[in-house]
Amino acid sequence: MKFILTLAWKNLSRYRRRTIITATAIAVGIAMYIFVDAWLLGIEKESERNLIYYETGSARIMQKKFWEEKDFKLVKYYLKDPAAIQERLRGLGYATTQRISFLGQISKLVDNQGSFQIKLAAIDVRTDTDIFKLNQGIAPGDGRFLHAGEPEIMLGSELAKDLDVHLGESVLVLTRTATGAYDDIELTVVGLLDTPNPLINQGAGFIPLDYAKQRLQMQGGATEVVVGFPEWDQPEKEMKKIDAALAGLPGHREWVALDYKELASEFVMIASAKSGGSKIILLLIFIIAVIGISNTMLMAVFERVKEIGMMRAMGMKDSSIIWSFFFEASGIGFIGALAGLILGILLTAYMVTWGLDMSGLIKGMGNIGYRTTGVFKAWWNPDTMISAFFTGIIISGLVSFFPAVRAVKMQITDCLRNR
Repeated sequence: MKFILTLAWKNLSRYRRRTIITATAIAVGIAMYIFVDAWLLGIEKESERNLIYYETGSARIMQKKFWEEKDFKLVKYYLKDPAAIQERLRGLGYATTQRISFLGQISKLVDNQGSFQIKLAAIDVRTDTDIFKLNQGIAPGDGRFLHAGEPEIMLGSELAKDLDVHLGESVLVLTRTATGAYDDIELTVVGLLDTPNPLINQGAGFIPLDYAKQRLQMQGGATEVVVGFPEWDQPEKEMKKIDAALAGLPGHREWVALDYKELASEFVMIASAKSGGSKIILLLIFIIAVIGISNTMLMAVFERVKEIGMMRAMGMKDSSIIWSFFFEASGIGFIGALAGLILGILLTAYMVTWGLDMSGLIKGMGNIGYRTTGVFKAWWNPDTMISAFFTGIIISGLVSFFPAVRAVKMQITDCLRNR
């Protein structure tokens, strides 16, 4: 075995040009595989973060009927004593905040050129920032965060453009109260939101919770209690703790507690579908790399048929010849896989740190399902890096194995006559 390994090592340096070409093909294929996988995973993770920080929170408690009619966001199905829920959950160390989610028609108060449907959320200005990051979506010069008790609104920047409304101007929101009556609410625009979540920018508005309770005739109530916990934790584990904590409260049988995956099930389905498509892309990249590796290794073996015949004529066993080619190809695979791993890590490091700004392309395509405005960053995936490294080595060895077996089955005289 020592002789076979020594022979394989010498052949790596003896056929230096072929070694470099083959190793380069392996390195490029593995680097691209690692890079694309990390980039696609980064888009998914960034979208998940933006979903939690700007839309759903980690979990929500609400009336079952409100959830069943979630597309209509009927405020008549609201929690009568959300403070009791908050107190119980805060005792377990969770951050909580109250919200009222409802729909409305918004228009500019002066020179009205039409109205738009808007998703509105009344937020507790004291506790909302414990869970959400809306305050970080207001750039300098784009206004301020809400003040409690005031008739004011923060609008998504894209929606504000569509309405042709600016800071300090007034808008009119038509909505339904908890009693089912219609109400026109006049609000002053105090902040424009430009967040990493395009759905917030395109069609969302936020008003103070205490003012909304008064106008919507929901004194003391809220449609949801939002809960915050680290999104990298297993939500299922946290939800079991939350369900157990709420079980003893009056009216808990009428409530439903849902994590962000259930709250945004459509996003999860889209992400799963896109993940399946991404895996196909990654598979195609790897197939292309394998074809390149196979081509160079097959040429390497068949170019040395005469050499194989000479070794057999000198008494070298067929199995020893096969294993020498296997170890030689594996050595090339190791060099290429190592270079590809290093290159893939460098490319991924750049994308993790700075990313690629595709905001112009994304705006032209409209809403593509991801919760990101266009700066796509990568996400470290050590499992993919390790598997790609070892797969490159194994494939290189296997690709050389079969033509070597075919070569040793030839007659020695035919091998020596081969050109």
